[in-house]
Amino acid sequence: MFYGTGSSYIRFENRGGLDTRFSITLICWVQPGGKDGLLFNYGNQLSRKGVQMRIIDGKFYNQIVKRRNSQLITDIRTAEVLSIGKWVHVAASYDNNTGNNSLYINGHFSVSQNIGKGFEISTTPDVYVGYNFKGKIAEMKIYDVALNEIQIQTSIRKGSCTFPGIVVSSPAPMIPLITPVKMDNLARGSRHPFQNPNRNE
Repeated sequence: MFYGTGSSYIRFENRGGLDTRFSITLICWVQPGGKDGLLFNYGNQLSRKGVQMRIIDGKFYNQIVKRRNSQLITDIRTAEVLSIGKWVHVAASYDNNTGNNSLYINGHFSVSQNIGKGFEISTTPDVYVGYNFKGKIAEMKIYDVALNEIQIQTSIRKGSCTFPGIVVSSPAPMIPLITPVKMDNLARGSRHPFQNPNRNE
């Protein structure tokens, strides 16, 4: 669990293990605390030269950037505003084979845009989690493939977080997933721990 204060963050050194190169899916649970900010960003905290997801104006946002020239291809955001103080599951994916950049809320499709296919994405810089964000982040996962809606729902059900009132989907068979990158032991330069034993969930 990451407890964001608005001035806290965690930096993960990227020595290639976090480089997805072509396709990507980023997923996490988030509880907004009233201050927009980065949930996940490739590059330093002020950089817009890497793939990222964040909250802007209370909405879930994602951007895809080309690797070769750091060109911002597109950014998309959900129509719905995320409620302050309530847990929500968010996911962003880019499929290099189809060109689709898609966002999901609580395991359900929200919005998508075709941004082109066949290029490498900017996922080589170090990763920053929670920069300038006030709230909580849990179960951050990175996949080097673009998960579809059913696979994202499977990932949620296989996780350890459950929150009352959130309906992911009807019961369905579990679909095998590629194991996501584990980030817990990669942190460098952190200004806030993932877990704070002195705080209640």
